[in-house]
Amino acid sequence: KSIGNYAFLQSQFSSITFPDGLESIGDYAFRDSQFSSITFPSQLKSIGNYAFMDSQFSSITFPDGLESIGPGAFLSSPLVSLTLPDSITSLGPYAFGDGNYNPPGSAHTLKTLHIGGGLTDFAFHQSGTIPTSPFWTYSAIEKVTFGEGVESIGYGAFYNAPIVSLSLPSTLVTINQQAFGESNIKTLVVP
Repeated sequence: KSIGNYAFLQSQFSSITFPDGLESIGDYAFRDSQFSSITFPSQLKSIGNYAFMDSQFSSITFPDGLESIGPGAFLSSPLVSLTLPDSITSLGPYAFGDGNYNPPGSAHTLKTLHIGGGLTDFAFHQSGTIPTSPFWTYSAIEKVTFGEGVESIGYGAFYNAPIVSLSLPSTLVTINQQAFGESNIKTLVVP
């Protein structure tokens, strides 16, 4: 089962119940929705590009079987805390950030982030000299933890983020250039 591209673009739902068996949500499917919270079905495997862009989520719970979150899927959502399960193996640019898209009144609210071990190579594409991070411009991130399985953290992944506490996994092999450049790290856990 799937929900197609643009299926409910700019609809004014305040809540939704997804059917059991739903495996994919298409591109822009719920862009500009007014949800404040959402629960995804356990069978969900993929969330498309910009599927929930400009939504009002302050929290999201992802199912353990989710594998892919497309570019900009939750762009400009006022999240405070985020946990990505180990099952996620693909995370698109600007998936949770503001990127170059900063609507009036947008807030950088994400404070804590856990990245599951399924993203073994936590690297991003480059656009000129600015990395295209899923969390780019989330200038409030203070605590980041990586799950066991992450092997590489890419160029500029958290550049200029005010991270105070960072916990790295024992599986980590490479931290690339400027991955945590200009941060405020005070506590670093390296197993």
